[in-house]
Amino acid sequence: MLHIRNKISMIYSGFFFMFMQPLDAQTKEFYNIHWEKIDSSDRAAFYRIIEKIDARFKISDYYITNEIHFDGYALNSTNPLILDDTAKYFYKNGGLHIQSLYKKGKRDGFTYHFYPSGKVKSRYHYYQDSLNGEYSSYFPWGETRIMGNYKSNQAIGRYRSYYINGRIELDQEIIDPLNSTLKEYDWTGNLKVNTIIRNGQVLYDSIGHKDVQVKPGIGPPTEKEFFSSNNCTHLDSGNKAFHLFTCRKKFNQFTVCVLKSKQMTNLHTNMKNRIIGDNEIYFLYSTDKNEVSWRMSFSLKEAFRSSILSYFSIIDILESQLFSTAAFTNQKAAEELYKEIYSDFETNSR
Repeated sequence: MLHIRNKISMIYSGFFFMFMQPLDAQTKEFYNIHWEKIDSSDRAAFYRIIEKIDARFKISDYYITNEIHFDGYALNSTNPLILDDTAKYFYKNGGLHIQSLYKKGKRDGFTYHFYPSGKVKSRYHYYQDSLNGEYSSYFPWGETRIMGNYKSNQAIGRYRSYYINGRIELDQEIIDPLNSTLKEYDWTGNLKVNTIIRNGQVLYDSIGHKDVQVKPGIGPPTEKEFFSSNNCTHLDSGNKAFHLFTCRKKFNQFTVCVLKSKQMTNLHTNMKNRIIGDNEIYFLYSTDKNEVSWRMSFSLKEAFRSSILSYFSIIDILESQLFSTAAFTNQKAAEELYKEIYSDFETNSR
């Protein structure tokens, strides 16, 4: 009799233990920088929380410092994940970076990329993991940069790209990979090139086109050229050795600020007291040593780093819009612009 009671007690205890287990038990895994699974947190760069929910797994990946990296659902719990439903990737500061829709491991629906500011950077539409439907990308301030369409990963139909002043840069009609027409415009809206492709053969109807390339600098503009038709102002700091000439000109939602002085150190000193706006680019140059330098906001650096803005579009603005001359050091300007854009890339990319 005692033996039977012990058995009943064991069975009851087993059922009690089973029902006391949490229905949504979580598993924690650690990964190195290459997303290889490891046994402990000692060398981990990421960790993953896995939660079984019905027939799927809730996957939440974190940096080892506890910032969210990824959040979504999968049909399995080991790499490579077969994602299903909405998947989100995050910047290390917690801002949304990428959001995609998946169906049984394949992208199916819209995928969005975001700037660190939270504004939409680009939008693609997928069907069974192939680009199908509308595609668009945007400047950091929200205006349209590119609009187009895809079918089975091939661009098709109307494609348009825009300058930062809102004017059309490229206007293309794609019939198929062997047949299309392309019109290219300059910054001011004048037609530069009309390209026709028929059966794979390219025909050009060039209209006032000149190659965009870096030309060797031949010296900074004169004071007269600097002021020419630009509504520039002359500021004197009170120090006779420090004569500062400034010019501000707005292009749509984009402002170029040019500062000129004899010494670059004077310009750097002056910049310390300035707050750079989100859509401002400062171009600094000294006349004594023919030096140039740049300063700009992080959002504009993002635009350059994402190839949304072209280095040479800015160089062209300086040449044709601010100075009525090509006589300034645009070779150095391009080199220094590159340095400024990537100067803080490592610290601000996450």
